[in-house]
Amino acid sequence: MTGRRILAIPGVLALVFATTIGVGITSASATKYPPPTFPHGLHCGHDHGFGRGGFTEEINIFGDGFHGKPSIVSNEGGTKFVVIHDYGNELVVEVTIAFGTPKGTHVLNITDPDHTSCKLHYTSR
Repeated sequence: MTGRRILAIPGVLALVFATTIGVGITSASATKYPPPTFPHGLHCGHDHGFGRGGFTEEINIFGDGFHGKPSIVSNEGGTKFVVIHDYGNELVVEVTIAFGTPKGTHVLNITDPDHTSCKLHYTSR
């Protein structure tokens, strides 16, 4: 019985030592922190979420330099974008896609009030 405890202790100590020096065990879905930084100005990074034809959905658009509730225009007709929140590096957007709009990847053109713009690909399903 004591032999098992003695053999188990070095493994536990090795795990504690590894996590204290930063080697630690990370999950496969762990992301890098802090997030990558962008140069100054308006930059579109990526979006989280998708639109569905005939529905209104909320998506998040990440980037940098957003201010003053930018206007968003899609290359696909029948879509409407309304900025709900502007956090500077994240936009919370309400997306309404008309029923019958083709599914797939489309391009958004995001324009700040100072007329700087960036492009972002988004998916409708």
